[in-house]
Amino acid sequence: MNIPFNIPYISGQELFYLKTALQTGQCSSEGLFIDRCKEWFSQNYQTSHTFLTTSCTDALEMAALAAGIKPGDEVIIPSWTHVSTANAFALRGADIVFADINADTMTISIEDVEQKISKKTKAIVAVHYGGYGAEVMRLREICDKRNILLIEDAAHSIGAGIHGRKQGTVGHLGCISFHETKNIQCGEGGLLLVNDDKLLQTAEIVFEKGTDRAAFLRGEVPRYQWQRTGSSFAMSNLTAAMLLAQLQETDSVNYRRGELWQHYRESFENIKSFSEYFSLPPMPQNFEEFNAHVFFIKGRTPEISLQIHDLLNKAGISARFHYAPLHESPFGKKYSGNCPVTSIESKCLLRMPLFYGMNFNQIERISTILQKSLKKIR
Repeated sequence: MNIPFNIPYISGQELFYLKTALQTGQCSSEGLFIDRCKEWFSQNYQTSHTFLTTSCTDALEMAALAAGIKPGDEVIIPSWTHVSTANAFALRGADIVFADINADTMTISIEDVEQKISKKTKAIVAVHYGGYGAEVMRLREICDKRNILLIEDAAHSIGAGIHGRKQGTVGHLGCISFHETKNIQCGEGGLLLVNDDKLLQTAEIVFEKGTDRAAFLRGEVPRYQWQRTGSSFAMSNLTAAMLLAQLQETDSVNYRRGELWQHYRESFENIKSFSEYFSLPPMPQNFEEFNAHVFFIKGRTPEISLQIHDLLNKAGISARFHYAPLHESPFGKKYSGNCPVTSIESKCLLRMPLFYGMNFNQIERISTILQKSLKKIR
């Protein structure tokens, strides 16, 4: 039987919550389930400044608007990220500066960032990868000293932490994804966390399509008016109903994924001479803060990774590569930033199937097929 790369998690409460939302007649961007999702983040992320969006892409675009990014500003982002990270700032006319990554965790390299900061740097975007936290504490110190905004792309990070804080809450702004490939999902959805009160009013206006409607609803102005550019970013109450059913299971979902992640690592360690062909992901510094979003291996060379990929997929195991480096892409070449580590590691990293409903027997089957496949590698 084939093993897919991902099967979206379903808690079992989604239909009940959706039915309740429909019965209330609250189908747009306000309602019981929007409020309850925001309450969940207030309790679990210790923040009251949250904006539920239609996607993490929208959350990133909101962040760029709230940060006041304009043409001529430089924004440092890792080349190893989803294109949405770059698009959000390119759409505002920013000059993208690509930063390299740490080879072990695939997160942005502080050393490379420091070399690429200039007088034009307006923001740095730290992308957390697969559950591994970028070094945002150090990055925040650097940003505060230089009056630069730190934005966290925590698309992978629901429930994950770093040094006792939730990923997404250290920077001035943070963005989370609820796409169906994520640990917790509602098909399409996202969240913007505003962690700096100075940015809150602008974020509210941007979220309300460029108006001061939020102030109007609080009774602060007699009617709302167009204040600046904004857009329609809001998640619907129906989508929030599905999301709440999943958020309530975040701890159990991440715990189970952690069990599967560790079983992968233990099983692959038992493959004879595996280290001649590939390396395993590093153990997180604090496994309790790890959400096990991705389990990956790295071929010793790009050619070995490609052969492992092809052999596993031929056997019905849906192993996948990840991003193509943005600095090497046709559009990305117009921007600056040499990223040699990204160029190599991106071609070696191969993701294994990992989803809540997976079992240990499936991992053992993948391990057995992988061991047999290694004998065919030239």
